[in-house]
Amino acid sequence: MPKRQRTPIEIQRIKTRLRKIYFKRFKRFTKKSETKDILNTIHENMRNNINDLLLSFEKSIQDKKIMAYEPFSTEPPVLNILETLNLNVYYPKIEGSILKAVSSNKSEERNISEMDIIIVPGLFVTKEGCRLGRGKGYYDRTLKLAPHIKTIFLCYSWQILRALPIEEHDIRIKIICSEKDWFLCI
Repeated sequence: MPKRQRTPIEIQRIKTRLRKIYFKRFKRFTKKSETKDILNTIHENMRNNINDLLLSFEKSIQDKKIMAYEPFSTEPPVLNILETLNLNVYYPKIEGSILKAVSSNKSEERNISEMDIIIVPGLFVTKEGCRLGRGKGYYDRTLKLAPHIKTIFLCYSWQILRALPIEEHDIRIKIICSEKDWFLCI
């Protein structure tokens, strides 16, 4: 018997529940990783993996335009990791219902289509690249306008799930990078 399609309301309820679960898991994760040394090792592994990943694209990544978000305290320290790699990082700026990219000193604004790589925030992801974001849809709407851009989900390995509810407007991530490894989404 074929699986019944979920209604949009059911999908929203599941996503809301998953967002609550994320914060519980994060709390449990930080309790397990209580010592600063363990978290530092995890973040160092992430830095090494993202560096290997970026170098696999190009021999020189210093001239690439990379957009990364300012993480909440419950997310991997994306900017700290990227800063150690001495990259040309832009930050998202909400403009209407989509995102623009601005330089760190805010002197330069660019369209998303000019970015080479976007590090996308989120709470959970699947190996197929389905992502549960923060819930506002800015990245989905923006990435729909620039499908050629490499998108990376930088996460802790416990954020990778077997399945997530997806909606028609959800845009898939192309690459996942955790403290354990990085891989192209299937």
